[in-house]
Amino acid sequence: MKESTALLTATIRIGRRGQMVLPSEVRHALLVKDGDELLIAVWPGGEITMMRKPDSYAETLAGLHENLWKGIDPLSYQKTEREAWEN
Repeated sequence: MKESTALLTATIRIGRRGQMVLPSEVRHALLVKDGDELLIAVWPGGEITMMRKPDSYAETLAGLHENLWKGIDPLSYQKTEREAWEN
């Protein structure tokens, strides 16, 4: 299991045809409504994560790690890396 604390937990039951009904508190937490699509990832050990499928992956990923290169001069960084490879 993940080491962070869950926002909420719920128990669901799988129906005969593999269908499951998400409790209303889960639907509200995920901001999903009728017809929305969810992404499900299955992890080793049987853990799953579920999230609402983004309307736009570009918008969802835009700005991710924007502070990663803040304050770093790219040319200076590149020069330092090249020198490290040469040594």
